[in-house]
Amino acid sequence: MQPFFYFLLVAYPSQNKRTILFLIAWIATVLVCPSFLFAQQDNQNQSGGNDIVRRVRFSGNQKVKDRTLETLVRTRTNREFLGIPRFTPWYFFWNVSKGAFGEEPAYLDRELVISDMERIRLYYESLGFREASVDTTIVEFRTNKIEVSFLINEGNPSRIEQISYSGIPFFEDVTKRTRFLENSPITKGRINDTTFVVRQQFTTQALADEQLRILNFLRNNGYASVPRDSVTAYVKAREDDPYKLEVLFRVFPGPVYRFGDVHISLADQSTPLEYDERRERTSDRYINPGSDHVIDLRKESSTQTKFSLLTDQILFKPGDIYNQSLFNQTISEFQNLGMLYIQSFAQADSTVQIDFSKPDIPSYFDLRTLTKHSIRTEFFGMRRYGFGTGVGLDYTNNNVFGKAENLTIGANTGFEFVTSETLNEILADDAPSQSQLFQNFELSAEYSVPRLAFPFAFLDNTKYFTQGVTRYTVAYSQSDQLFFDINSNIQFNFRYEVT
Repeated sequence: MQPFFYFLLVAYPSQNKRTILFLIAWIATVLVCPSFLFAQQDNQNQSGGNDIVRRVRFSGNQKVKDRTLETLVRTRTNREFLGIPRFTPWYFFWNVSKGAFGEEPAYLDRELVISDMERIRLYYESLGFREASVDTTIVEFRTNKIEVSFLINEGNPSRIEQISYSGIPFFEDVTKRTRFLENSPITKGRINDTTFVVRQQFTTQALADEQLRILNFLRNNGYASVPRDSVTAYVKAREDDPYKLEVLFRVFPGPVYRFGDVHISLADQSTPLEYDERRERTSDRYINPGSDHVIDLRKESSTQTKFSLLTDQILFKPGDIYNQSLFNQTISEFQNLGMLYIQSFAQADSTVQIDFSKPDIPSYFDLRTLTKHSIRTEFFGMRRYGFGTGVGLDYTNNNVFGKAENLTIGANTGFEFVTSETLNEILADDAPSQSQLFQNFELSAEYSVPRLAFPFAFLDNTKYFTQGVTRYTVAYSQSDQLFFDINSNIQFNFRYEVT
């Protein structure tokens, strides 16, 4: 290799010799150091008596990649550098430093290997390979250096042929139950009102997703207390073909609940001893007709917020059938206002758990306002044709008129001084005889409200149009630059945003 290196040094200019020397050192490190480290690591601890895992392999896995299985097992080698097999420099440093730093050897743990075999088997079983088996071989290929191989017999996968549901309640809307069962992502056809064709490979994840879909459906239709173990999947193999499965979901929904009283408190900073403003909403506009529930509103006058802003964010009425989704969306509506944050929310007064002994579930929202006035300044320098500087100033008024309106006014200006010599180089004969000062100026204002304005106001706070924002922006700018001037530029932008 010496003639080759000599040619590089002669052929390249002297200012590049440092770069070439660095490349030579890097190549030598890559080519030599791994071999040196391998030799050192495999020659150390020869007489220690503790077996060190240097290789972990998998065989027989046709349907699952090695990388996936590597994340399952806990029997591993020391960390490899750049994925190079057996190139473990941290383990080498541990040996060289006699344990002062680096990574200690990955010793063989036979009990851990046994548990790894069970992990692999259970994973295959979750994918439908119910007859999968796992064996292992442990080979000492060098003194105290061990190779662990997991031998996998996958077998044949099982398939779900059909799925049935038992215990799904009926509703006033007779089509609601039918639509829910037919809209399952794992079914492909209907046999009768409660039995459907599936015909896909069995996976426990698919059944878990279907269980969660059932739970969400029940909790969004009044069955607030239904726990996860009230929706159970029973799997049975057919007698004529053990690889074809039938699944039955047994559901025990429990009683129906309704929304109870709603309590909302808004404080400026910390919770006061007593709120100086309080209102109760009991009209049919806010409460389900015939219900004796109330919406209890409390706030500090220093928050400068209207009560109507708080009630507008509630997407359900006290007395309505309980709906977990609407409660969660109400939380999002408060967060989307931008002028407050939620200190806490709950569905119980003083306990963590919801009290299901009563037919109504109350709601509690403890809110805090954010800073109303804020000013941000920005200074910067630049170097383009000449030297320049600039300054920016933004003022924000949060909750301008008491309904979470946001007003931001900004002003930005910049200056650039270009010498006559620079102008002569750029413009040649057309250059002015003296230096010039170029500048630009911009003034902008943005007004936003956290709701949809006309003509889409009727869609605001509905199921499919949550977190709506309407923004109005106006900007005025002037610019005096080297190759162009803008005497005046006025822009107006009107935008709707909705999730």
